[in-house]
Amino acid sequence: DDETYLPGERVSSELNMTMVGLTYGYRFLVKDRGELTGTFGIQITEVEANAVVRSRVVRDSENGIAPLPLVGLEGRFDLSSRWSAEARVQYLSVDIEEVDGTITDARFALTWRKNPHLVFGLGYRSFTVEVDSRNEDTPGLVDMSIDGPLLFMRASL
Repeated sequence: DDETYLPGERVSSELNMTMVGLTYGYRFLVKDRGELTGTFGIQITEVEANAVVRSRVVRDSENGIAPLPLVGLEGRFDLSSRWSAEARVQYLSVDIEEVDGTITDARFALTWRKNPHLVFGLGYRSFTVEVDSRNEDTPGLVDMSIDGPLLFMRASL
């Protein structure tokens, strides 16, 4: 809104982000022990942000939801009949008027196939968002990184 935060002010903030993604892949290289796949995904992202300056009773909140298209590449290399190494990188870059932004979603995992339809995995994921708005109505900078271990199960038909 039209709130101005003063230098040195203590601001309590909270950010809640919920993401749900759907990705389609096309395998363009298939070998005996591995494959490469081009991907196109949509991340539906909901963001709720709150900022509070208790000393002046200033409260500001924003929320929004947006579909974000990501393109990427993923690969798999079979170490044995049940064990594989997998990696995926998806990316989005935008430059619209006075707003620049990038999203990078990268992951690496070691997987174990119980059968052709059920896979368990352990890996590492890095998700970064960088947005720089130079628009005088909505200026700001977001530089967020979420990194950590990944434990998952994947089922397919």
